[in-house]
Amino acid sequence: MGPACLLDTNVVIGFFDTSLPVAGQRFVAGLQPVISVITHIELFSNPRISATELAQLRQFVALATVHSDLDPALVEAAITVRQRHKVKTPDAIIAATALVRGLMLVTRNTRDFEQIDGLTVINPFLL
Repeated sequence: MGPACLLDTNVVIGFFDTSLPVAGQRFVAGLQPVISVITHIELFSNPRISATELAQLRQFVALATVHSDLDPALVEAAITVRQRHKVKTPDAIIAATALVRGLMLVTRNTRDFEQIDGLTVINPFLL
């Protein structure tokens, strides 16, 4: 298993719907799966999710480390991110989770995150 990285929702979806290129698929498959509470919520928010997709996502979440606690350090980090950068609250929580937990963020949406100091971001769609 590779390093622990925080996977954004778009990466998990891209992995399962195979829109993630082969190099990105290999990269993500080699990681320890870690997600934030935001990603956990977003993965199951589609009202038209198929039974097969639902089963895949449930299995994935069961294997993943889910950072669902919004402890004071994470809340303060999310506030700081929101104060310094124009990001929405869910993205601020995702960024704060990566920062506080010392994780690299794996996302397709690098534009919203790359300006955040101390946050390492990788786009597996470009590997």
